Amino acid sequence: MEPFGYAAILGAIALALILTVRRRPKEASAFAAGAMGFSMIGLEILLLLGFQALHGYVYHQLAMLIAMFMTGMAAGSWLGLRSSGHDLGRLAAVQCATAAAPVLLCLLLERHAAAFLFPVLALACGLLGGYQFPVASRVFFAGKGSPGSLYALDLAGSSLGAVLFSAWLIPLFGFWSAALVMAAMSLASVLPVLRAQGR
Repeated sequence: MEPFGYAAILGAIALALILTVRRRPKEASAFAAGAMGFSMIGLEILLLLGFQALHGYVYHQLAMLIAMFMTGMAAGSWLGLRSSGHDLGRLAAVQCATAAAPVLLCLLLERHAAAFLFPVLALACGLLGGYQFPVASRVFFAGKGSPGSLYALDLAGSSLGAVLFSAWLIPLFGFWSAALVMAAMSLASVLPVLRAQGR
């Protein structure tokens, strides 16, 4: 792994530790939403570039992979809206699952995953992001207000991830370094959630 990867992991953990000082669920859910946006766009880029690297014709499957990703987000949102109770615990669990996702994806890419698996993987990745947002919204607003500001944080994380992963991390450092940065950001976001849960 390149030095930049280690620096990014340490920086993400340090940022999470700073945010844990206040122990507020609102701040914890805000950080989790930004981290999820960052990781979701990274996972989507990994899926598309991984398919291209293994099978050489991603543009033939681009619509299918994006459609399955968005279907997963819709299904995850439906499940998240219907879940109830222990939202901080659910938020921590989905962030941990998101941390594991890029690592598992890279392991599958190393084993030359078959083309038919990629739509399933896209669906699963989208499911995580879709489920997290309504859960994070309930924590952030505690039943009041509009989710617009939390959505803005999610989009900010996505925008940052789109630039970093597509223009810098993956081209210069490869899939594994990008996956570890995603995993670190997701794990770092768990720390404020756990601290808020135990306040």
